Amino acid sequence: MRFVLLNTHQLSEAWLYPYLNDDLHADTKVCIFILEELSAYEEEKEMVEQQFKKGSRNYDALVTPLLTYGIKEDNIIFSYAHDQDATGKIRGADVLFIYGRKDAYIYLGDELKEEILQFDGLIIGIQLGALIQMDEYYRIEEEEAGFEEGLGLLSGFSLVIDYEQTINQIKG
Repeated sequence: MRFVLLNTHQLSEAWLYPYLNDDLHADTKVCIFILEELSAYEEEKEMVEQQFKKGSRNYDALVTPLLTYGIKEDNIIFSYAHDQDATGKIRGADVLFIYGRKDAYIYLGDELKEEILQFDGLIIGIQLGALIQMDEYYRIEEEEAGFEEGLGLLSGFSLVIDYEQTINQIKG
């Protein structure tokens, strides 16, 4: 298992290419897993999926960098925590690309969490997708700052995204 922790959509940056070029190629299967706040309301689930549909700004921001490595667009699928087959989509991937806004509160059920913990390929995380890989991480939002439990994939160091030397970031 290998990890790439990013603050922004930097996958196509020249400095990262030599590290990922051997892992990312035309036949690589990528599951882009969107961390979203779980809701009982179908309209909200559909709204999240609309934000990442093909042709949207979010879709392009996540998929275009992968295409620079030669990955076929047909080999890139999206999954969400509310998907019935989220675990199957993760299991079928070579790369798990976890994305979430830094301020999202998410709950991954035990089955989904276990599937991520058992994943043995490359895991790429952006923003919250990077943070949740830690044993624990520090939420930096001013009104809700504090530690949250992560997945426990990585430990021994702290990760802060969008560091601006705010009081809560310095405390964390």
